[in-house]
Amino acid sequence: MFKNVEDLYFLCKHRLLISEKQLKEFIDTKLENVKCITCIIAMNPIKTTPLKIQYRCKNCQKKITLNRLNSSFKSYNIINVINFLFYFSVGINASEISILSDIPSHQVYKFLTEIQRLIYYHEGTNRKMIGGVGLHVEIDESQVGKRKNNVGRLRNHKIIFGGICRENKDIFMEIVDDKSRDTLGREIISNIQPGTTVLTDQWSSYMSFFSNQDIYCHNFVNHSTNFVDPIDGTHTQTIESLWSAFKKFKRKHGYSRQNLLHLYISEFKMRRRFKDQTESSLRIFKYLLNII
Repeated sequence: MFKNVEDLYFLCKHRLLISEKQLKEFIDTKLENVKCITCIIAMNPIKTTPLKIQYRCKNCQKKITLNRLNSSFKSYNIINVINFLFYFSVGINASEISILSDIPSHQVYKFLTEIQRLIYYHEGTNRKMIGGVGLHVEIDESQVGKRKNNVGRLRNHKIIFGGICRENKDIFMEIVDDKSRDTLGREIISNIQPGTTVLTDQWSSYMSFFSNQDIYCHNFVNHSTNFVDPIDGTHTQTIESLWSAFKKFKRKHGYSRQNLLHLYISEFKMRRRFKDQTESSLRIFKYLLNII
């Protein structure tokens, strides 16, 4: 729907996007062919704005209005929405966005949850398996939660199971109920291509799963004696670095609600995918405009 996104990004960056009239040059105004559901004939457009088109049936005079936005953002001020997406694309957290922009704080947090839900849906429908023949995937689990006064056991913790391909850095991250052989085995089969060499520690669930299958090659390291296996060099330091990066991401953005962990994971994966590309924030901005 949006075009000339680089120019729109420039306006947002310099705080020059202030009215809906400015959006005319950035929104594709191609009209849709709409039929009256009563008369089954083409309806005529009678009124258009950058975001809405009103149609009327020439036979029964019935009117309908179509909104160009496909999500719940259509009920909000579009200028606020686009400016929010700009700040979000450059990695500014919600509390800072409400200070830098004229968007009310409560609305910023509504926007944040909504865009995270759209990212979660989009990432889920476009997920792919990682690894493949000749590739190496490290897998591991990480517990996410809080400690009372920063000591003791994690409270209300959740388990994330994930993997990273050493060669191309593709990743998967899934919330799991437990670390049993059956649970982790299902996730391995769902997320890792057959023929992959999978690298793990000596957790019993891994040892049991891989000893009873012929889909993957399996190497492991005994962490009680070595971080890197002295014979074949097997290690899981790459996936452990991924966990560190994810936890740092959560802290930076103040993401602490366990019931929204799946949304945090999807946002992290999306940002990571664009991170090493040139003009990554502009690419994220384009991505966000495409999914709203």
